[in-house]
Amino acid sequence: MKNLVPVTRTIHYWDNIVNNKNLVNRTPLVAARPNVRIRFNDYTTRCQPCTLETIPASPFAGTLIGQLKACYADSVELDILKMRINERQAAFLRGECQYCNISEPNSFDHYLPKGEFPEFSAFSHNLIPCCSKCNSAKGSDWILAGDRQCINFYYDILPTVSYLECTINYVQNVPVAEFSLNSAVIPTGMRTVITNHFRLLGLCDRYRERSNSEIIDVQSAIAPHAGVLTRLQIQSSLLAEAAQMKLNKGHNYWRAQLRIALSTSLPFLSTAGF
Repeated sequence: MKNLVPVTRTIHYWDNIVNNKNLVNRTPLVAARPNVRIRFNDYTTRCQPCTLETIPASPFAGTLIGQLKACYADSVELDILKMRINERQAAFLRGECQYCNISEPNSFDHYLPKGEFPEFSAFSHNLIPCCSKCNSAKGSDWILAGDRQCINFYYDILPTVSYLECTINYVQNVPVAEFSLNSAVIPTGMRTVITNHFRLLGLCDRYRERSNSEIIDVQSAIAPHAGVLTRLQIQSSLLAEAAQMKLNKGHNYWRAQLRIALSTSLPFLSTAGF
């Protein structure tokens, strides 16, 4: 998991969307623009550090709620905003949802749900690229008892300690990767939101399920080197690969943690010929 980069000039994109609405919907939105801009500023002031859980409830009511939400309806202007958000991200991060590091980011999560905060439905800071599975799992569950339930990949500072742990167990001679969080090592300020994020999206279970094919791929990659490289050399190779993955994809990238676990699993290495 790695931080993403938000698109700036936020009101510019909102204006483009609004100005291309029909007159009936454009007129009340233009009239509401000063208050929408105040809300954009209110959001932004809670981003660094990320304290979005303290943002007041939306002040908008009546038919304006639907018109604000409809700013996220399909349009060329919205497509341009989405394209700009994707273009802002490093090329090697665009292929994976940072919420899970598993699937392609084929949707956008409204970090603050547009049902509660319609004014942020087309606010670039509130739109985070993610996969449809994570988007659906998160839904509108962004806060519970005052605690945020999901990491904000624009503004939360991700810790550089290894809190995602992986162990390899053998079940009927088949390697199974088990993932867990060591919450004790997570800095206090991020402990709750990271723990909630993994629970809400079921990440440890999803990593275990995806690891079956990943283990086979690793075994297939190292097996040809049996008899050429020593066990110590192949362990070093797996650790070097994990280190590079962490550099590119984040300190707790699950595929990197899996390789670290495989490098210390003697049954796995033996099966691969080392």
